[in-house]
Formats: sequence, structure tokens, C-alpha cells
Amino acid sequence: MSNPLKRSQFIEYEFRKYLESTLKIDDDELNDILVKKLKDTEIYKGPYLSFDKPFKTNISLEKAIEEGLLTKGFAELSDINFKMHLYEHQYKSIKALNNNRSIVITTGTGSGKTESFLFPILNNILKDIDEGKDVKGIRAVFLYPINALVNDQMDRLRKILFNYPKITFGSYTGDTEYTEEKARRNINKDYFPKNEIRSREEMRSNPPMLLFTNY
Repeated sequence: MSNPLKRSQFIEYEFRKYLESTLKIDDDELNDILVKKLKDTEIYKGPYLSFDKPFKTNISLEKAIEEGLLTKGFAELSDINFKMHLYEHQYKSIKALNNNRSIVITTGTGSGKTESFLFPILNNILKDIDEGKDVKGIRAVFLYPINALVNDQMDRLRKILFNYPKITFGSYTGDTEYTEEKARRNINKDYFPKNEIRSREEMRSNPPMLLFTNY
């Protein structure tokens, strides 16, 4: 049944029948009242139809590496689907940032805004590493309004950079421990990669390349 309206009507019909049989009362008069009440009761809202067009896609990450849009070192990163096709706005963002242009990304929920700036930033650092340049110090600051968003991005970076220790990263928020000793005592060593800077103490003496914080 490919028609979504007919499908929703079918689901509603079957669910009402299920309720009638499950809540059936032995007294016929009372049962008739129950059935009538169920028929008059709104079971669900919708269905809702969206007229938004799907986001336009471009080449895959695999192809982007092959064509030189992304450096070969990008393929060494983890937890990324390299067969995934970039959205057109992601492709344009990488291209613009590769050419040292500034960008503003304004696009809908679930359209990969993070990849639009994270991938080209990682690519820029990887390129410098490949060319033997000095990559020490802060290369990018990721500014978020709340700690929950910082923590989400940190979780993501842990997976992406787990097998690539050359790129360091860390978060500097109210939750960041002051001393390295205390930070190490409170972590799961199997989960936190070596390239994550976890204390204010270490961050001040050895700033991470990618710094996540809030305002």
C-alpha cells in the first residue's frame, strides 16, 4: 500500500478494531457505548505532508579524496562513511574553505551543518601534516551556547580521531578539571583517546588543535 493516506486510514482502522476487541465488555449495552465512544475519539493526528524538497547531493567523500578536494590523509579518519555523498552545500563549503574564503552556513535541521565546517577544518590540518608543517597550537575554536552541544561534538571527535593521534582536541568549559591528575582519575581509558586534552593545566601548556568551548 504505497498511498500514505490510505495506509494511515488502514492503520487507524486496524488499531480501532484492536481496541474494540481488547476492551470488549460482556454487557452488550455498555459495549455499544464503548464502541461508539471509540469511533468518536481522535486516535492520532495527521498524516502530515511535507513539500520540502530533498537536499541536493554532489560527489561522495571517496570521490572527493580521489579528486583532491580532500587530502588522502582524510581516509585515515574513523567512524566516517566514505561512500556517503556530500550535500551540495557541504561540497561548496569545503571548496570555499579550501580557497581561504569565509562562509556562513544557513540550512535546515539534519542537513549536515557540522560536516560543512568540520570536514574542511580537519582537511586543512591533515594537509599541513602531510606537507610536514608545524601544526602545534589552536587551529580552530568551536563555540557553542550550551555544554550539552559541546559534549555531543566531543563524543563525535573521539570516534573520528580515535585512530589518528596527530590531531589533538579538547573542551574548555565549567566541567573541565583543573589538574591532569584529577582528569585522568575520572576517565574511562578505553573510551578517551590519547590525543584528547582533558585538563585546564595541560590545555594551558599544550593547547589542542581543536578547542571546543562555550561563550
